[in-house]
Amino acid sequence: MITAEWHDADRTIIVHRHPEAWGLEDFKAAREESRQMIGSVDHRVDLILLNPGVHITTDMIYHAWESLSIYPEDTGFVVVDDYRVAPLIVNVFRKIHPETRHRVDYVRSIDEAVSSIYQMRRQK
Repeated sequence: MITAEWHDADRTIIVHRHPEAWGLEDFKAAREESRQMIGSVDHRVDLILLNPGVHITTDMIYHAWESLSIYPEDTGFVVVDDYRVAPLIVNVFRKIHPETRHRVDYVRSIDEAVSSIYQMRRQK
């Protein structure tokens, strides 16, 4: 099961923590949970996807892409990964739809993810 939890006391960042094994239904459940969390506040919220791993299928890529339109337009997404899969997916998103450049990123640590989110917010 993928968990969704607040990263900070101000409720501005949600972290999705991915277990070793997860599937599409886990992804959809976590997405819905974080959408509800975002709906509970009246300010911008960004997401960190922590260690999604290599268990990504074509369907999951489609649903990840779909998430960009499901979440509010100002929501940023940062994938924390060891650079196996994340760069490929993020770069595809950026090439297909350049307007997502300011919304998606990939890094190697949660600290880098938080820094990336703050940088996205300054650019907006």
